Amino acid sequence: MKQNTSHCNAIGFSLIELLVVISIVSLLIAILLPALSKARKAARSSMCLNHLRQCAVGTITYATENNEHQILYRTKGGNIKLWSYFIAFGYNVNDQASGVRYITPPVRVCPESQYYSADANSTNRYNISYAAYLGNGYDQLYGYGPYYKRFSISSQLAIGVNVHNEMTEPGKEILFGDSYSGHPSTPNGGGHMIGNFKRNGSSNWGGYLMTQHQNACNTVFADGHAISALPGYLRTQTNVQPQYILNHKAERYYYDNQGVGTPSF
Repeated sequence: MKQNTSHCNAIGFSLIELLVVISIVSLLIAILLPALSKARKAARSSMCLNHLRQCAVGTITYATENNEHQILYRTKGGNIKLWSYFIAFGYNVNDQASGVRYITPPVRVCPESQYYSADANSTNRYNISYAAYLGNGYDQLYGYGPYYKRFSISSQLAIGVNVHNEMTEPGKEILFGDSYSGHPSTPNGGGHMIGNFKRNGSSNWGGYLMTQHQNACNTVFADGHAISALPGYLRTQTNVQPQYILNHKAERYYYDNQGVGTPSF
């Protein structure tokens, strides 16, 4: 008997079927990418809040060991160093390395910052960090202002500090917050964080609080609690009452007594 042999046709996709599959995959990617992007931003915001809490713990520990004084800045012969120089890098006011670091340098900056990788791993960008409220001069009536002290140690050396144990409402005193500086003296000509801000305008090196996380500015208070705060909340519900805050595009807004913001370019 003659054996009947048959050959099966090779199974494959037609061009139309392949195009349909590609279209479905592309559609799924288009749907999922925004959600993944939001998830990444939420994760970085949570990481930022954790950084701020560590900065608060380190700063409060430093104050406990130094007569309740939280150091804001030091000027020495015209050279200025801000809080992270002493808390994160372990130097004293005479530029001597004490070896004591109350936080590790990477946690002094926000992971949402466009320069995070460079700044977090830098060993010499001492003044780049979350912003501390510099409550001197005009700002002395607000927030930390009443607790601000300036000590002239010599004609060439002065330090500014806040005194923690004198605060009556630490839960309303902004300790650190997301910040930004467009000053050309910062690395690469601006855009980095800077370690101080003022209530009614820019601080040294053009420092402002910034809504780094879309509409929110991550902030930690003197009692150690950290929140993602809207600018209107910072303006109306804190003792500092900052009047100018940058949005996430670094555009400046003025906030009135009701917390309503208007562009102020």
